[in-house]
Amino acid sequence: LRAYADAPKKTVDRYMSDTLVAAEVIDTLKLRRMPDRLPLFGGDANSDDDVDEFALDVRHAADINGDTGVPNVTRAAERLGCVVLPMENELGKHLGMSTRADETPIIRVSRSNTKVPGDRQRFTVAHELAHILLHSSYPPPESSEQAKVIEKQAHRFAAAFLLPGDPFLDDLDDANGGRVTLSTLVALKERWGVSIKAMVVRLQQL
Repeated sequence: LRAYADAPKKTVDRYMSDTLVAAEVIDTLKLRRMPDRLPLFGGDANSDDDVDEFALDVRHAADINGDTGVPNVTRAAERLGCVVLPMENELGKHLGMSTRADETPIIRVSRSNTKVPGDRQRFTVAHELAHILLHSSYPPPESSEQAKVIEKQAHRFAAAFLLPGDPFLDDLDDANGGRVTLSTLVALKERWGVSIKAMVVRLQQL
């Protein structure tokens, strides 16, 4: 688990217990799981270039065309071998959590509803996938500063996974000659399936 200082311990414990029960049910019923296709990260998680390149490797492992958005982020995570399960409510300010149960990578994400729009849910799944890929071997953060670093790394991966640099910039050039306007971003949102805020942050990164 990441640091959930703003979530009640009882709530965190309940979701963690539910997650472990789900893993046991999968084994007990001998449900067929997708094989683990999660690539190994050998770079520096603090290097933006390394994280961006790794995100492209993960897209390739998930059979996602490098020049398009991710059609279904949940299915992409499942195709990589993750089990994706819903959460009925938010976990404090967090919309997702991730852990491994008996080596099974499991992602929990709040259901889409009026409070959690689909583009936010998609980003959350990609963000939690980053924790599985980048931080599974990390000890729990010992300070808020360490937690912020880990969250920043996961945000960078999620943005690069959903908005690969060159194709996204090429799409911007085609849409409006590279000019960033609200109407252009609205049009790009339909293709890439992420929020306008996430696109603005990604453009700042690029």
